[in-house]
Amino acid sequence: MWLVAIISYFSLVILTFIPILITLISQVKLYDGGPSPSESRLFSEDVIERLNQNHQRILGTLGYWKKQAVLYKKLHYYFLGWLIPSSILIPVL
Repeated sequence: MWLVAIISYFSLVILTFIPILITLISQVKLYDGGPSPSESRLFSEDVIERLNQNHQRILGTLGYWKKQAVLYKKLHYYFLGWLIPSSILIPVL
């Protein structure tokens, strides 16, 4: 009986960890930033070119930090989803 309970518990732990593994492997899509500087009439051509170059340079960093934010959000919910029921069930067991 205990062996079946342990196997099913660990199977459930692994199955609920799969979304976190998918996040670790996949790329996170960045949101569209809205209107680009080239659509504005406030900037000169030189400033628009520099803004576009700066945006291209920081895309990798933005992607990294967005992925970290999504990963830690999923980890947070994963741990809460296991800690709260476990803390309730420990006295019962």
